[in-house]
Amino acid sequence: MRYMSTRSSIINRCNSDGKLHLIMTEKERPCPEAELCELLDNNGELCSRYFIELSTIEDIDRLGSKYDVDVLVSRNTMFDDYIALIFYDEEIDPDTMMN
Repeated sequence: MRYMSTRSSIINRCNSDGKLHLIMTEKERPCPEAELCELLDNNGELCSRYFIELSTIEDIDRLGSKYDVDVLVSRNTMFDDYIALIFYDEEIDPDTMMN
């Protein structure tokens, strides 16, 4: 299955500057296995996000062990059709979360 992927530190950085981040760059790559793909968000805006292909729940666990992080499984409200994996490398700041 293909999962959207990011790190909690990237979420915090992107949410703290008050800008809408449609296009991701190399500095937002969560791990070497992730590939950058273009897609449309729920509003039809062209975006890019990193994705990773994993076959099993055990693969998610192995990924967390490999990078010494917990991996959260979530939904991104901007992309209804995708499940997101968040490499939890720092606490997500609730004061900067976008609505």
